[in-house]
Amino acid sequence: MESPKQEQGVEIKGEKIALRLDKAQGAIGIERIDEKIKLSPIIFWADFWNSFQDKKFFFSSVMVPEKLEREKEWTTPIGKAELIRWQTSFYGCELCWEIGFFPTEDFALFRVVFKNQSQERFFLDELCPFAYRGAGEGLEMGAGYSVWRFYKLGYQSWSPAGSINFQTPQARARNFLARRIALAPYLWKREDSSIWSSEWMAEIVEPELDLAFLLGFITSKNQTGIINAEIKYDRFRKLEAICDCEGIEVLAGEEASSEWVLAMLTDTPRAGQKRYYELWAKAMSARRATPITGWSSWYFYFEKINLEKFEENLKSAKKLNPKIELFQLDDGYQSAVGDWLDWNEKFPIKPEALVEEIHQEGYKAGIWLAPFLATSASKLFERHPEWFLRNERGELVLAMFNPSWKGLFAYALDTTHPEFQKWLKELVEKLVKEYGFDFLKLDFIYSVLLPGKRYDPKITGAQALRKGLEIIRETAGDNCYILGCGAPLGPSIGLVDGMRVSQDTARRWSNLLDWFFGLNITPGFRNCLKNNLARSLTANRLWALDPDCLILSQEKKLTKEEIQSQLVIFYLLAGQVLLSEEITKLDEEQLRWFSFCLPVAQAPAEPIDLFDREFPEELFLSGEGNSLLGLFNWRDEPKPVRLNLARYGLKGRYHLFEFWSKEYLGEVEDKIELGKIMPHSVKYFSLTPVSDQPGIIGLDFHLGMGTQGAKLNAQAGKYILALSLSGKRRGKVWLKLPKQKELKVLKVEFEDRLILEL
Repeated sequence: MESPKQEQGVEIKGEKIALRLDKAQGAIGIERIDEKIKLSPIIFWADFWNSFQDKKFFFSSVMVPEKLEREKEWTTPIGKAELIRWQTSFYGCELCWEIGFFPTEDFALFRVVFKNQSQERFFLDELCPFAYRGAGEGLEMGAGYSVWRFYKLGYQSWSPAGSINFQTPQARARNFLARRIALAPYLWKREDSSIWSSEWMAEIVEPELDLAFLLGFITSKNQTGIINAEIKYDRFRKLEAICDCEGIEVLAGEEASSEWVLAMLTDTPRAGQKRYYELWAKAMSARRATPITGWSSWYFYFEKINLEKFEENLKSAKKLNPKIELFQLDDGYQSAVGDWLDWNEKFPIKPEALVEEIHQEGYKAGIWLAPFLATSASKLFERHPEWFLRNERGELVLAMFNPSWKGLFAYALDTTHPEFQKWLKELVEKLVKEYGFDFLKLDFIYSVLLPGKRYDPKITGAQALRKGLEIIRETAGDNCYILGCGAPLGPSIGLVDGMRVSQDTARRWSNLLDWFFGLNITPGFRNCLKNNLARSLTANRLWALDPDCLILSQEKKLTKEEIQSQLVIFYLLAGQVLLSEEITKLDEEQLRWFSFCLPVAQAPAEPIDLFDREFPEELFLSGEGNSLLGLFNWRDEPKPVRLNLARYGLKGRYHLFEFWSKEYLGEVEDKIELGKIMPHSVKYFSLTPVSDQPGIIGLDFHLGMGTQGAKLNAQAGKYILALSLSGKRRGKVWLKLPKQKELKVLKVEFEDRLILEL
């Protein structure tokens, strides 16, 4: 470790960013080498108290670090970096600010380490490894906060995500249930009209100049990470990355550290966010799962599912084309929430027998459970009240209210209790190893992070969730597909295969209860599709994306156009597809719709306007040949649409084909007016470069429109069309052949594979 000379300032320059350390102020400045983005002064702070004096301390680096050291090569969770370490002592504690600098990158890492060198017990409330608090020039980036957008990732599966401007106050929870479901506990009493908050990460974007300052945690095993930005008195006054330590004990001689937070200064905001997710995935050892296809009982039957209905759908699943992989039983089989092995009278069958039925039909078997909560009507609650989380007054911690559940109220369980851990391991062994379930949908798992007194007082909520998920993963094994739902995003990475990233879907566009909650967290098509688009860049990076179940029946509450918009999004996001319908009642059109989106795209598309609006309307998938573009209208009235190829990085001339109208729109270069898009609908295009080579311009039986499972080659003076899509297919293919002015339109019908000589 090298100790530099005790000069007042130290500058470290890389290829893209520079750090300036001001020892006199105990602060850092960070900027891009091209000076397009600057932020200073940056400090760290800690909030803690001791049991001896019952006195709370707030310590900041502005109190001046005593010792500055540099290490040229140090291992961080994402690779080798130069390490800068500032140390200082305060009231028997040592606080160390660690900064990881990467000479070729546009980001740096920050962490705070708290060491108790006294003989007393300390309690740690907050550690903040990165804070700008209103002094100096602040964040300099383009025209300033009047044009900036604030992108929030959100806390758990159902929390709203997306970008908003700083001219509109962030939506606030109106009641305790909205806070309990959608927000990290740290934010429950800290919402303010001048503050914009996000859990885990946030990105401040200057959309006109394509600049962004991204602040996000790349480790998330130990604490819930909060990003706060504040605009007050017509000034950008605050940007902080806070770790909620929840008052955990740090005994004499022990230490605790914050999570690592990454600060990125990027001139490619969307690419920067993707890069951040890749680094987060690396640091957390994210699992690489292939998205699964299947059927779920939930959105058609809800808790009214019974054995007869389940088996009817199982026998009818051969109607689905192409074949699905999974049959999943959702809520409604258990005698009470918490008693997962005691099935009710609607399921007069042994669990292992039902699994065998599913396997015999050629499917994987899946089951829903909420392992970290239980209702007062459960045997678990009656027999083991000591396993439940309790508040400071000794009262049970309410996790959920559901009028469909016996007992109505569900309470949070304590995953740090050794006896509960043993019970959880035995539960998963039964379900996976003995009964043979291949897929576990874990729901309402945010309940673990609710505030309460845990059996182990040195464990945070994030660590408690991590412990519970580790027990499930280790017991179930790597071959069991685990889906997180109602799941805090950060601690789940590396343990779940798939992650729900949206609110529940429903057979309606929107829900008036959003007004009651103050946040868009209620079941509905609008909320579901919006969040899926807003979080789409996490797909195939942090997890396999679960956009929630596919709905095809309208029941007079959904339009055909809304169903088609859903199909395009599900296909382009390349995630999990679980149908939730009564299969026997699906008509021919609905069955064709289902086949359109399978297989899903080989890579996820990107919302080009992610930072332009809260509900993105442009979803683009770039391809080596054909590219795919969905243009949506989420308004309640028709909207004119204009296609600008340069916006999608496309140069030259392109053939334009629209899927739902089955219409070839000719060759386009630069810009074209495309009429109007109807409310809640999509115009879905294939764009194929104009060339002298044979090409597939479009097809009408799969949403890939020739980008996958279709090739047209010249061979010995002839043209060979090869189609390879699982299942039975029937429709038309539009081809452009050299020296022919008009497109050639072929009718085809095949199963799995077809080769035609033209």
